[in-house]
Amino acid sequence: MNLDTYSQIGDPEIISYDVFKEIRIGRVNTQKSVKLGFMYELNGNWSSLSNSLGINSVACDTQESGAWCKFQDNGLSIVYSDYSGEDTFASLEIFNNNFFYEISGVKIKVGDNISKVSNIHNKTYNNRHKVPFANPDEYQALL
Repeated sequence: MNLDTYSQIGDPEIISYDVFKEIRIGRVNTQKSVKLGFMYELNGNWSSLSNSLGINSVACDTQESGAWCKFQDNGLSIVYSDYSGEDTFASLEIFNNNFFYEISGVKIKVGDNISKVSNIHNKTYNNRHKVPFANPDEYQALL
């Protein structure tokens, strides 16, 4: 199984499931963290996720496409869906430096120099582009 990390321009960068499942998401300044493999395979065990990251805000909503559960904290949003008939990891967004993304022993936080990404996600880094509506010195790489 391959999972894609997408840059804003160009073809996706491919990582294996073995790499994906070892990526760690954690809360800065605490010992709370969880591997994506664990998050991917939760199958509705919401209390394990809440405890692993110290997230207290969980909201579920039923729509035509199924139930969607969102775990949200200051700087992190994780969404699960039962669209396919079972609980499925749908998305993860880190949007401030209260949380980190760790791969191959390198921790990356919002606000870190984009060059930290260059050795880990080389294709994504090389395909980054300037965000037109933001500070002209800022780059965006969507993983």
